[in-house]
Amino acid sequence: MTNGDRLGDEAALCAHDLRGALAVVVGYVDLLQRPELSESDRTRAFAGIDAALQRANALLDRLVGLSGPKATSEPVELRPLAERAAQDAQAASGRSVVVRVQGAPVVRGDAVSLARALQNLLDNAARYAPTGEIALTVTTTPDRLVIEVADCGPGIPPEQRARVLEPRTRLPRDSSTPGSGLGLAVVRGVVEEYGGVLELRDRDGSGLVARIELPLG
Repeated sequence: MTNGDRLGDEAALCAHDLRGALAVVVGYVDLLQRPELSESDRTRAFAGIDAALQRANALLDRLVGLSGPKATSEPVELRPLAERAAQDAQAASGRSVVVRVQGAPVVRGDAVSLARALQNLLDNAARYAPTGEIALTVTTTPDRLVIEVADCGPGIPPEQRARVLEPRTRLPRDSSTPGSGLGLAVVRGVVEEYGGVLELRDRDGSGLVARIELPLG
């Protein structure tokens, strides 16, 4: 792959995530138009818009400086990050997302990049599993952080799982579902940047589990 091809792929991935951030903003704006909205929910909606715009600005900074420094590495608290990602996904998709976080895990990484990964996993779950619960779970082992997003959709056949992690790759059955085939590639890029692993597994019963393991820091 040439340097130009690499920059083109990175630009496409950033543009994909910018659209995701804008979808979050649109979702919160729609929410704010509801006359029955409580004052506390209104405050949360404005906070969500502000956070989404900050992420969009950070993505733009990276987009215009693709050949410059990579993402930072600093301690990131996962509980507030997961709760924000779930709230944003609910605003963008209208779906309910259940969040379960064990303790107060911290990982060395970049908050914007990790938010991108969570946003894309939740967006995929809402898009390809239109019914049933979406669950975001964060747990730890002695040396690893484990993030799982589980849905109740049709899942992905085992022989196709490596393929769908490549950019612009979608299953034939999903041709009528809006999407660019970039979401899982974004997640894989973030995970690999910090020495982690992304796996797609069957969910007990039916559905898919996207599992991320990252070194604790």
